[in-house]
Amino acid sequence: MSTQVQSSAPDRPAAFFGRFLKTRRVLLLLGLIGAWALLIIPTYFLIVQQMPHQDIDQRYIGSREVILHLLQGEQPPSPYAPEITLQIQERIYGRPALPEEDQQAFAYPAHIILLLFPLWLLPSLDWVESIWTALQFALLLLFPFLVASYFRWKIHWWIALLGMAAGMLGFRYSMMALVLGQFTIFAVACLLGASWAISTRRVALSALFLAELTIRPEGMFLAAFLVGFALYKREYRIAAAWVALMGFLGLLTTAMIGPWIDLFLDSLRAYSQYAQARWLPALVGPVGSGLIVVAVLLWGMALLYETRSLPMRERIMWLASVIVLAELILLPQTNPYTLAYMLLPTWTILWAGCFNPLISLTALAVLASSWWFFLQGRHLPIGLDQLLLPLALAVLLAWAWADRRRLAATCL
Repeated sequence: MSTQVQSSAPDRPAAFFGRFLKTRRVLLLLGLIGAWALLIIPTYFLIVQQMPHQDIDQRYIGSREVILHLLQGEQPPSPYAPEITLQIQERIYGRPALPEEDQQAFAYPAHIILLLFPLWLLPSLDWVESIWTALQFALLLLFPFLVASYFRWKIHWWIALLGMAAGMLGFRYSMMALVLGQFTIFAVACLLGASWAISTRRVALSALFLAELTIRPEGMFLAAFLVGFALYKREYRIAAAWVALMGFLGLLTTAMIGPWIDLFLDSLRAYSQYAQARWLPALVGPVGSGLIVVAVLLWGMALLYETRSLPMRERIMWLASVIVLAELILLPQTNPYTLAYMLLPTWTILWAGCFNPLISLTALAVLASSWWFFLQGRHLPIGLDQLLLPLALAVLLAWAWADRRRLAATCL
């Protein structure tokens, strides 16, 4: 009897700590839902009423047309159809769009109709905008604490508060994504959720977060890399679940609106033309762009190799941070609000450099410098901020890793 008591005694603190962490995560999730609900009315008056339209409008109009026709037992139109695009233009511009203007086409993969299905059931676009904006606001508010809790990272409270302030106010591009009703902040949340679910081997949640991540075009690349990582770690069930879910969504949307992938790709090509997609390394000329490509590839491979022996829940955040920065630098970019993805590598830097305030403060200064680029306006080449800010974070990410190794310590 006494032997059993002695052997179980050391397990009690560990069990209590595990229950505490689980309870804290649940409370944070409830806090997120509560903040979301409380912010709906304020965001309506402070943001939605001040904006002529938001990015979710095109998705709402196109998706709702499909759903209304289905509910009436009719064949729904394709959300990529010219008549739906014209309807969106009339709602946003009050007239058909001019050739040189943003055509405001649906331009997202059709499975967004299913993945965000509850939003399209709401009859009021104002309420949809308010609910969507409030969700982005709540995510920005609690992101640092969600990251620290769900990945069990210890981080100085003042750094967490500064990170929260930087994400909401100090970083211009997350503010742009919030005010414009963009999907980027939601995609960052899905990227974090997928990273956490894969690292903890939650098959169903991994597939769901990865599928939600693909609603934005660049999210498809991020999801593909994470699935590749799951395969590398022999998490075959996660990869199979994602493939099965994506296949189901693709087949169901095809049954609803007919073949749509070619139409989606055509809309992407059209958008890249009038939105003037730019390959950012070209700003420094042929030689400079070649050096940037080589440097980024070597940097990414070196960091991924150096972090190979870390526990799964640490390693996947380094992987996600490297992929995000490499994608922002090396893939053609359009609007700068995609730089909101930089929040994820920033949190990795804040955690990894927790023993070195200089690293943390420099990372926050990089985010704050987005306002300096804004004030410079036309004095700088278009897209220079989209190139320099991810490059600066890439350097800081390598610095944080080197500092972490030098100290031979962890914040866990």
